[in-house]
Amino acid sequence: MGGRNITVVIDRLRNLSRTDENGTTLWNFTIGVSKYLNETGYSTNFTFKVFVFEPGENDSVVLGNRSIRNLTVTYIVDNDINFTEVIREARTETVILVINFPGVGFHAVALDDYNTAPNPDGTHTISIMDTRFGRVVNVSLDDSLGTSLIYPTNETAALWHMISFSPR
Repeated sequence: MGGRNITVVIDRLRNLSRTDENGTTLWNFTIGVSKYLNETGYSTNFTFKVFVFEPGENDSVVLGNRSIRNLTVTYIVDNDINFTEVIREARTETVILVINFPGVGFHAVALDDYNTAPNPDGTHTISIMDTRFGRVVNVSLDDSLGTSLIYPTNETAALWHMISFSPR
């Protein structure tokens, strides 16, 4: 986004999302991203979608639209976010994945790149900016495990939500 230093962007998002030692909620994170788009002047030129895991609802149901300053956020049910859907959004949009580490909690990472060719084990390699490492790391996205990310450290995190925003 406009050649901004990723560390500065992450720090600003952390503040706008009211992140503390316990993390933040999906709603506060959404507000933080919206505020960031507003304060940088991008809000009037962007669409913003949040794909949410909502087992009681059918896929593709629009749960609603929320206006946050100049930006409309659309919430869409997607109970089975998979590699195909991630790259569909990534082709034209910035994608943030919200993952859940068992016993630890939720964590947001930004999709940096992906490889469309599957690995021999059927997984796909994607590159994500992960603030835990302070850099881009390659992880395996495994749709056979209910869509999980497998880190080089052998940690596994479940993919729960996907946030995408793009120029109109």
